[in-house]
Amino acid sequence: MPQDKQTDTSNPNGSGELALSALQNHKIRSIKRSQISLADYNPRKITAYSRKQLQRSLEMFGRLIPPVWNERTGRLVGGHQRLLIRDDQEKGKDYEIAVAVVDFDEDTERQCNVFLNNRNAQGAFDQEKLFQLFGEYKFKADDLGFTAIELECEFGELPPVLMGDAPAAPKPAEQIAAELEKLKAARKQIKSAKIDSIDVDYYVAVHFGTPKKKRAWLEEHGLDQRIESIDIVKFEEAMNSREAARS
Repeated sequence: MPQDKQTDTSNPNGSGELALSALQNHKIRSIKRSQISLADYNPRKITAYSRKQLQRSLEMFGRLIPPVWNERTGRLVGGHQRLLIRDDQEKGKDYEIAVAVVDFDEDTERQCNVFLNNRNAQGAFDQEKLFQLFGEYKFKADDLGFTAIELECEFGELPPVLMGDAPAAPKPAEQIAAELEKLKAARKQIKSAKIDSIDVDYYVAVHFGTPKKKRAWLEEHGLDQRIESIDIVKFEEAMNSREAARS
C-alpha cells in the first residue's frame, strides 16, 4: 500500500505555511496512524452494503478528501469509515497518512463531527441533471453507486434508459432492515394530525420485480402511477365501488 505523501505547505513568501483563506482554518499534514484516536462518541454507522460502496469509490477514485484530525485532542473528527477501510488494507501496520489538521475544543469537535455527515447541511440531487447523465453518457445505475430500486425510491421513477423488464438487484437484508428503522424514526417525527395515529408496524412493502409490472398493477386497479403509498381501507373502498359499478 503506497504511503500518503507529505503535503508541501510552503508558500512563495517563505513563511513556511500555506496562506489560508478566511474560511480555511486547517493545514494539511502527514502523521502516523498511531497518533489518531477514533471518536468513541461518533454517532455515524454504516451497513456492510454501504461500506462496500465506499470501498469501491476509494478504489475507483482514490482518497480525494483527507480525514479531519483534531490536534488538540488527538481524535478523528471526520472520515472514520474511510480510515477503517485503510486500516484493513494495512493489516495492523502503522502508516503515514495525510490529514486536515484542526485545533478545536471538545464541544466544537463534536459539533463538527455531526455537521460533516448531516444530510440537512448538504445538497440534494437535481433529478433532471442526474437522469441526463444516464441518458447522455449511458451510465448504468451501478456506475454511479445506485441500484435501480434505490433510484425509484428516491425519485419515484427511473431514468428512461433504465426502464425495462430486467429485475432490479435486490437489496441486502441488513440494508432493508436499516431503511425500515429510518422509516419508523421518520414516522415518529411527523406532526400532521392526519397521520399521527398511523403505526408503521401496519405497513408492508410490496416489490413488483420490475417497474413495468408495478405500472401494470397500478393501471389495472385504476391507481395513479405516481402514488407512493396506499391506504388499505381506501383501496378496499375503491375496489368495492368498482365491483358495484360493474354489477
